[in-house]
Amino acid sequence: MKPDTKLLIIKVIHTMVWGFFVAVIGYVLYCGITDQITWRTWVACALVVAEGGVLLLFRRHCPLTLLARRYSHSRRDNFDIFLPNWLARHNQLIFTSIYVLALLLLGYRLGQQVGGSTRKAHHARLGGHDNPVVQQAFLRNKELLNGGRNGGVGNRLHCGGLAVRIQGLHE
Repeated sequence: MKPDTKLLIIKVIHTMVWGFFVAVIGYVLYCGITDQITWRTWVACALVVAEGGVLLLFRRHCPLTLLARRYSHSRRDNFDIFLPNWLARHNQLIFTSIYVLALLLLGYRLGQQVGGSTRKAHHARLGGHDNPVVQQAFLRNKELLNGGRNGGVGNRLHCGGLAVRIQGLHE
């Protein structure tokens, strides 16, 4: 096989591998943005960490780049991959930054989930409402309907400052 053909095969494979890892990093970012963290998220993170380990092992060079150097004397950053030269040059910086942002989002989401159990319980006690007026009315109604201040089942529901008489609760 001619060197040009070998280089072309390496470029195609390298571009496909690059696209795969861009998709994986994008998926991790998506999981952080949408708070949809599953076992797949952790598999994606492990794949990126493994890729980083390979790059560190080869002194920040992709092994496919080192292989492609055997078939080309070009010093262009994109000689071994179908990417614009500027993207090939700044590839590691761009996608490492995106990955770090994705990890920070995952950390934030996990922190929300851990601390969120307390917030969710408090939120449920307030009837699942965020509006303070509705929360106050919910608590007042809950108290009145559960025996409240008058010791029996109340017959008025309060909404904000408005009391609504409930007919037939005593019957």
